[in-house]
Amino acid sequence: MALKEILEPIKIKNIKIENRIVMAPLIMGYSTQDGYVTPQDIAHLARRAKGGFGLVVTGLVVATKLTIPFVVPRALNLSDDSFIPGLSLVADGCHAFGAKVFIQLFVGTGRQGHTAPDGTPPYAPSQVPCVRPSQSPRDPASRWRVLRDESPPPIPREMTIEEILSEEIEYAKACRRAVMAGFDGIEIHGCNGYLLHEFLSPRSNKRTDMYGGA
Repeated sequence: MALKEILEPIKIKNIKIENRIVMAPLIMGYSTQDGYVTPQDIAHLARRAKGGFGLVVTGLVVATKLTIPFVVPRALNLSDDSFIPGLSLVADGCHAFGAKVFIQLFVGTGRQGHTAPDGTPPYAPSQVPCVRPSQSPRDPASRWRVLRDESPPPIPREMTIEEILSEEIEYAKACRRAVMAGFDGIEIHGCNGYLLHEFLSPRSNKRTDMYGGA
């Protein structure tokens, strides 16, 4: 009885959600190698909507072209218009079962990224390398395995103001595409020590320009 409200509707701004059960974003790796939606992506999220989630949030979706070389393959992409039709099917699949669907848009790994295939180091707010565990104690075969292959971690290059301004514009374009694809909301991926998180932290942001400071 203490959780009776969990099945009641709730509004996020003007979006009515039929209950308060939310599927958190999970990157599944079902997309094509270059980030296009597959039938497995559609079925996976639609099945969660059919199961009763009031709100479904997609896994990480790459928002900008600058990000692509530093993200693991098979991550969904929305960095240009060609990705809209497939993601529209994801939104339609969730809506068909009465759920609302938000897209999680990602703008960069920052210093946690690996060196790009062409040898370019990852970009970040400042040239502060990532401190990585030699091994994840909870899961030795976890995502840290890929990162451990680069020892020591690469020193990131500091983003220029021009790059930051460009990424702001490109991220806004991705948000517009998400609306065109039929998503009900956008979740900004700013967690886990990735790029946006790094701009917010004095440990990783040593800039003295307009993008640094408290």
